Amino acid sequence: MLRLSNRAASTASWTWRAVAVRAAASSLSAPVLSTTRTRCGSKTPMSMRYSTVTAASIPTTAVPDKPRAEVLKIVKGQELRIPDIEKLFDGWQRLVSPHRSSVTNVVNEIVQKYAVSPKIRHRLTNNNLDLLVATWFPLASPERLAELAQFVCWMFIIDDEIDSIKQANVSIEEFKHLWSEALRVISESCGLHGHEVGAKFEPSKYQSAETFRPFGELLMTRYSFDQRQRFWDELETTANAYIQEYGFTKLDWVPDYEAYCAGRYGTSCMAQNLSMFEYSNESNIPQELMESPELKSLWKQTTDLLWM
Repeated sequence: MLRLSNRAASTASWTWRAVAVRAAASSLSAPVLSTTRTRCGSKTPMSMRYSTVTAASIPTTAVPDKPRAEVLKIVKGQELRIPDIEKLFDGWQRLVSPHRSSVTNVVNEIVQKYAVSPKIRHRLTNNNLDLLVATWFPLASPERLAELAQFVCWMFIIDDEIDSIKQANVSIEEFKHLWSEALRVISESCGLHGHEVGAKFEPSKYQSAETFRPFGELLMTRYSFDQRQRFWDELETTANAYIQEYGFTKLDWVPDYEAYCAGRYGTSCMAQNLSMFEYSNESNIPQELMESPELKSLWKQTTDLLWM
């Protein structure tokens, strides 16, 4: 149980004001990235189009911008109950791969190979990443676990670049360009949208995008086309969600609960992580089964549980 002190209430009021919607938001528009899918072997190049998110089209809930004194009056002395969710899992068996050392080796190689920031170097080497990957993929062989460590490191690296770009308050166009480049590298390395295996591709100026390429080439040999396409679909959802979220920030708007949950599905990156379980278990669920209503529902609910 947490009781808000005067200082905490003051902080809360500023938080409230920071996220409150201004009806007179700027006319800035936020492009949302989407792609046209083509089947494997098609010579049609990846086509990218952009729809526009504006103040009129973003689903929002109009939260009044209350004066600070009024917000303080509302929250001062109130109690906030924060449940201990970990207790829900008391007694559950926890599976952890015994091959954690293979993750550590990959992390050290990536830190040495790429010019990562001190912040991301610390996150990769001092936050028990080996335990995280070993817990996410407990049944993976040592080889597969090491390969998946490359994917997880890439997630951390691109997340760091996203944070840096946001802090620099760049334009929507520049933020969109980062994701466009990331999706281009992923499409090329995974042999999707007509890109041929072994072809020469122009390196991206974004290291965070280019870092994915070695793992994408592994996916080409380990995953079927349908599995790679499912992975791509989730990454595309992630890109759209991040771009729309940045658009909300630029417009100084707050989405309603449903819109927030829909966006969080993408920005949590959990669905793209879920799409790697077949990789870790060296399995291939038939596409017909994956497209069944039951599996679609299970996929959605599993992803939601992971990000909540």
